[in-house]
Amino acid sequence: MTDSTEIDAVRQRQQVVEEAVMHLQHDVSKLNAALVDQQFQLGRIQRLLQDVDERLQRIDPERSEPGEKRDPLVEKPPHY
Repeated sequence: MTDSTEIDAVRQRQQVVEEAVMHLQHDVSKLNAALVDQQFQLGRIQRLLQDVDERLQRIDPERSEPGEKRDPLVEKPPHY
């Protein structure tokens, strides 16, 4: 190969690499936006869950703590 042919080949490879990098940057940007949106939604769901938990606590203050196992066969029904 001559020098000009080699230079053209290198330039062509460089262009391919730069295009690939541009596409990757675009994909990373879209993934970042999706992640930010998911974090927002997760925060909203956590706040809603906390609100529901607080409401349930006001309705039934004696309900079990998270993770505490209750045996429905041992508990008395509410009409007893």
